[in-house]
Amino acid sequence: MVHGINQEKAIEQLCEALKQSAAKIFLVSNETSLGVVPAEPMSRHFLDNAGLLHQKIADIASQVDIVIAGLPLTLKSS
Repeated sequence: MVHGINQEKAIEQLCEALKQSAAKIFLVSNETSLGVVPAEPMSRHFLDNAGLLHQKIADIASQVDIVIAGLPLTLKSS
């Protein structure tokens, strides 16, 4: 829990809202797991939660793309 917010619960709530939505939704996020793992516990906790969020959203999404150096790569497409 950071700043009174339970991140795991917030992730679950967001994922549930995404599952229930009929709208076409585009989410954009930074990739946080390709670099050095920080020594600080709070920073590692952030990275762990960001990775969990990315995995859960990718599971729900019909399409997942990553863009590196301006080059798109489709990771998942239905």
